[in-house]
Amino acid sequence: DAGSSPPPGESPPVGPNGRAPGAAQALVLIGLNAMPILANASLVPSLPNFFKHFAGVPGATFWVPMIITLPTLCIGLFSAFAGMLADRWGRRRLILTAVTCFVICGMAPLLFEELHWILVARAGLGIAEACTLTAGNALMGDYFSGETRRKWLSYETILGPIIGSVVLVTGGYLGTIWWRGPFLLYAIGLIVLAGAVLLLWEPPRKRRDVAQVVPADRRFPWGTAALVSVGTLIAAMPFFSQNIQHGRIFAGLGLTSSFEISLYATIASIGTVLGAYTFRILPARRIEQSLVLVFGLFALSFISLSFKPPLVLGTMLDAVGQFAGGMCYPAVLAWALSRFPQEYRGRGVGVWSGSFYVGAFVSGLVISTIGQYTDSFLGSIGVVGYACAGIAVVLLGVNLRAALAPAQSKAAVG
Repeated sequence: DAGSSPPPGESPPVGPNGRAPGAAQALVLIGLNAMPILANASLVPSLPNFFKHFAGVPGATFWVPMIITLPTLCIGLFSAFAGMLADRWGRRRLILTAVTCFVICGMAPLLFEELHWILVARAGLGIAEACTLTAGNALMGDYFSGETRRKWLSYETILGPIIGSVVLVTGGYLGTIWWRGPFLLYAIGLIVLAGAVLLLWEPPRKRRDVAQVVPADRRFPWGTAALVSVGTLIAAMPFFSQNIQHGRIFAGLGLTSSFEISLYATIASIGTVLGAYTFRILPARRIEQSLVLVFGLFALSFISLSFKPPLVLGTMLDAVGQFAGGMCYPAVLAWALSRFPQEYRGRGVGVWSGSFYVGAFVSGLVISTIGQYTDSFLGSIGVVGYACAGIAVVLLGVNLRAALAPAQSKAAVG
């Protein structure tokens, strides 16, 4: 259940001032989880500047795009390890260390001239993001539960496109002044760091003697972790197939100007806000019920776009897919948070973060592979849409079976 209460025996923590966590703590955690948006959106408009500056570097066409993509790959690779650190070392301590590294590594390219040192800094940035995402989401699960948790997760998704649009425009402007200019934006991390120092605290956790035998029902739930990992990866595939491919989607609809593409993509991103708000106001549902709607809308959007509709209709259809994405992210994260007890929530969220951001990398490979057998990018998106339709049908069958089970049990008893 995406809106379930904490496991038995777990209650909301109380801070040093004797008060339960509230909006101030939630906003700091939302800021932490928005930092990967800053990492990517701030540099996207400046990619041509990077190509121009490093044109003489051997293999530039391969290495230069990694300035943007390398942090996301590192999130996928290191989130599980970050989850172990969050459980053993403490959420708050890991957050403070990671945000400090985020600022240092994020601004380091202001001083580096060689591309390989910039990529080293970007890798360090990605590892720091893995830690902030994992520990921040685990702390969100520690601080809040049930309907309150659903509320803040939906607000996190609502604020994402707004923050992304502001960062995108600001990064583009700074890039016109100086090719290194967008890296100045990472100083924003100092504001988040100050909020974390002042407002976050470590929730009390149960500690065991190292020699104590852990009961089977309190060991790390590997089966649950595998389920969360597979489910999250499947959900991340269509999410990122659209989320990181808007340029190609609108190019397929006939746009050629990067400014026009960004304008229409921003208009369509209203769908993300509406989807997240819809998740917020709908009653809590089993994850299978939520994902029937999510995958059904992904299918509707992608299959319809594959027929290359007129631009206005295509923008509306893209917004439908973003509506699905706005519901997908908080639904899957809330589901993952509800599946792990407090003492293992850091590692559990690490599994979720790793699977979700590996999905960003894998989705690109899948789209490229499909593209070898289709005549256009929109045709490839259409194939993903048909796969989403199949998943929606399977989940619908699971929901119908679950709904009929109580009636069948009563009939058998009768």
